[in-house]
Amino acid sequence: MSQILAKKSVFGTGAVFRGTISKVGAVDIHGEVYADLELDKLVLERSGTLEGNVSVGLGVMAGRFTGRLHAHSIWVMKSSVLLGEIEYASLQMDRGAALNCRIKHNWETPPPSVSAARDASPADMMPAELLPQNETDKDRNKS
Repeated sequence: MSQILAKKSVFGTGAVFRGTISKVGAVDIHGEVYADLELDKLVLERSGTLEGNVSVGLGVMAGRFTGRLHAHSIWVMKSSVLLGEIEYASLQMDRGAALNCRIKHNWETPPPSVSAARDASPADMMPAELLPQNETDKDRNKS
């Protein structure tokens, strides 16, 4: 297990959190979070809502975000809605994602705290439900 996932916090569906989150490797949000975050990895699930100022190494956005986001790498999925301001070094956006924000590409070197997120493998970083699913032999025979 990567060091990032060893310090992982999860906010489940129905949970509401208000405050500041720091010194956490990874956060998965299924519920509502109104907070400023400084972390290596963020996964905002489809059911999740996040409002605040966020500084992250890798952000995977599938839910609703409002605020300022500073990310080394960000993946904006088709179910996401982003409002506010995004500053990034690397951006991947799926067709259908809704961005109504100021977007700024940032060439600066990421802070040392994001080096683990930048160097981790995709399998370590992505939750299983967001990874592409392989077709099984059963599925192939149905076609």
